[in-house]
Amino acid sequence: MTHRYRQLRRLPDLLFAAVMTTLLLGAPAPALAEMYRLVVGDMLRVSILGDPEQMESKVDLDGALRLPQLGSVQAEGLTIDEIQERLTHEIEETGLHVSPRISVSILEYAPIIVSGAVNLPGRFPFSPTLTARAAAGLAGGAQLPGIETGGPGLQAVQVVGDLREVETEIVGTAIRIARVEAQLEEHDSVVFDPAGLPFEPHDAALLDHLLSREQGILDEDRASTAELHGIRQIELQNYDRQIEILLERSKVQNELIRIQANERAAAEALDERGLRTRMDMARLERNDASLQAQVLDIEAALSQARTRRADLAGTITKTRSDRRLELLADSVKLRAEMEQLLVKRQTVLAKIALLGDPAVIALADGPVTKVIYTIRRRLRGEIETFDMGPDDGILPGDTLEIGFSEPIVPIAAGLASATNRSLN
Repeated sequence: MTHRYRQLRRLPDLLFAAVMTTLLLGAPAPALAEMYRLVVGDMLRVSILGDPEQMESKVDLDGALRLPQLGSVQAEGLTIDEIQERLTHEIEETGLHVSPRISVSILEYAPIIVSGAVNLPGRFPFSPTLTARAAAGLAGGAQLPGIETGGPGLQAVQVVGDLREVETEIVGTAIRIARVEAQLEEHDSVVFDPAGLPFEPHDAALLDHLLSREQGILDEDRASTAELHGIRQIELQNYDRQIEILLERSKVQNELIRIQANERAAAEALDERGLRTRMDMARLERNDASLQAQVLDIEAALSQARTRRADLAGTITKTRSDRRLELLADSVKLRAEMEQLLVKRQTVLAKIALLGDPAVIALADGPVTKVIYTIRRRLRGEIETFDMGPDDGILPGDTLEIGFSEPIVPIAAGLASATNRSLN
């Protein structure tokens, strides 16, 4: 049974995406460009300040607007500002208004067309956040030839898709664990060995992306940690320098006190012999008091500097300890998530085993297929054709054709046939 599971997990990972009946919105799509250019099928409203009548017209197949009293005005490929300028010029030329103030708004964007390998090809309303993947969802989802929607083939492929999804989560979690371990050991790179997984990662590009992402997190964390450490080391050095200066001052002050004590002893000897005045003795007493006050000030400053340095050192130690405890907690949490994902994978494998037979397993060695999104876009009368990613935004008037990389028919037909036999 283990060998059978090993084969099943290698089913083409994008078969699942190809036959999903509903494709949800993925990453947020880019909004329409600020300088949107009109296309055939856009419905516009033209208003003239002071004129209660408004004109509405759709950009027709030759790229023009048909407006009462103005006739045909070329609009395709122009921005809203540009069509306003053109209409202003046309109205002035006809003499209908003097210095007209024109306002043009889009009532409705041109619809999109979705064709190719989808369940419900046709024309659909455009929305500014529409992606290629979402547009395919509007058409009922990409449909792999040879598998009927809702049939046993689809059920089998969807379960295989579940396996791909949970294996991707396992890979991502394993790499996050490797990153946390690198943080704990203060290493400068994320080291991940796929051999430690119970399966071989099926998407090298995704693996590289996940590693790169976690390496970026590690690099940013190391940089911020090093910056904070550097700042605190400078603070420690400043306190050390301050303490050193205060100790030097203390030595100087003690020397001054010693000299003052000698001078006072000499003065007292002279005073006994009547050679010193009371004013001299009072001055010496004031000097003594001043020196003693300065000593107390230095000792207070020295004590404060030492306390602050000790507090900073304690903060550094606590920060490192708290950071390590936080990373250890992250590691424990990630490892618990990994255990849950591994259990989930075993459950999915069991489902595949219930749906499969030797013919299905044989398909595991087939070539990988993927969904291809092709756009046909008209721009200034010319048709451009290009491929795009599933989460790329599409524009009004676009024709989206859904296809699959070769070969798809042998895989689809074989999977449908095999699963039908297994359930009959």
